[in-house]
Amino acid sequence: MEAIKTRLKTITWFLTALILLQSCVVYHKAPSSLEQAAQEKVRSKVWFTNEVQDFPSKYKYIVYENDQYFGMVEIEVGKLEKEQLSEDEIVTIKTQDKNASTWATIGLCTIGFGALIAVLVSSIGFSGGFGGT
Repeated sequence: MEAIKTRLKTITWFLTALILLQSCVVYHKAPSSLEQAAQEKVRSKVWFTNEVQDFPSKYKYIVYENDQYFGMVEIEVGKLEKEQLSEDEIVTIKTQDKNASTWATIGLCTIGFGALIAVLVSSIGFSGGFGGT
């Protein structure tokens, strides 16, 4: 019984990690402009600069209203808040690569599922071969 609990804990941690990895976002390598990011309406990662260092901020999407750019930040599930973006402080902007993000999620799920099968098979003590002696 103790062995089963240990294996179930391992599987639980593995599945938790798999779920967390599915929320990964892949960004384009080439930087975009604010105009492009606002037109695409995809997740964006914006690097700002201050006197000490550059730091990134992630936005659900970027909008252009009243001659100003705003980054939409999700503060709660389903609740967005506008954050004004100053063009002078922006170093680079990278937008989400939806195609690469989809393939990364599929790849991670496939690898995760394969690893789960391997753990289950090894825990059962599969000796190879089906039927027979």
